[in-house]
Amino acid sequence: MVRIFITCILIFASSIVFAQNKNLTDVSLEAFMSETQYSSDSDNQIQMIWWLPQIFWEISFSQDPNSSEEEMSAIREMFEGYELFAIIDANIGYFGGLTYNSLEDILPTFSISLNGEPFKIVPNSSISADLSNFLTIMKPMMGNMLGPMGENIHFVFMEAPSSAKMKSIDPYKNLLLTLEMGSFKQDVELPLSSLLIEKKCSVDGKLFSGKWNFCPIHGKALLEQ
Repeated sequence: MVRIFITCILIFASSIVFAQNKNLTDVSLEAFMSETQYSSDSDNQIQMIWWLPQIFWEISFSQDPNSSEEEMSAIREMFEGYELFAIIDANIGYFGGLTYNSLEDILPTFSISLNGEPFKIVPNSSISADLSNFLTIMKPMMGNMLGPMGENIHFVFMEAPSSAKMKSIDPYKNLLLTLEMGSFKQDVELPLSSLLIEKKCSVDGKLFSGKWNFCPIHGKALLEQ
């Protein structure tokens, strides 16, 4: 009952979002990544889906003093029309050993939809040479950072079908992104909080997600900063 009550409060607080966007230089990359990495709570499997939207690269480049607008333009052009996901699926053995599943085994169970409209997987043979080289660079980087888990990350490009109303996943809009892999399912209510300026409670000045319009504690309208 308590959990249901809390859920109702959060729905009321964020039912219709009116928010201000942060400058990309002010976005916490750590907070952004925590909002775009989704994992199951299974005891015998590790299942993780990491959404890497174009804005991720824009945030990274905007906060790198050595990057250039030319490089960012090249990234935008390269990713135009595509959504990138990094996925891991592994079985946990009795003594904790991990057996990683191949991309061929994972893909039939992997799906993405936006407001109920499914996206389709883009075969690696269909992506540009630049994108292919980009993934070639990313794979060993993941291995160096995460060890065997990073070495077993699979990158998957998705795109909206020609009949779709929305051709890309806009992290600033009020949308429902649904991700599925095997028995794991995650609904993500956009926009992403990390991209929005926090709002302030008019009673005690406490800051809350920019997605919310009302303070979940006092019920008062939150103030924009």
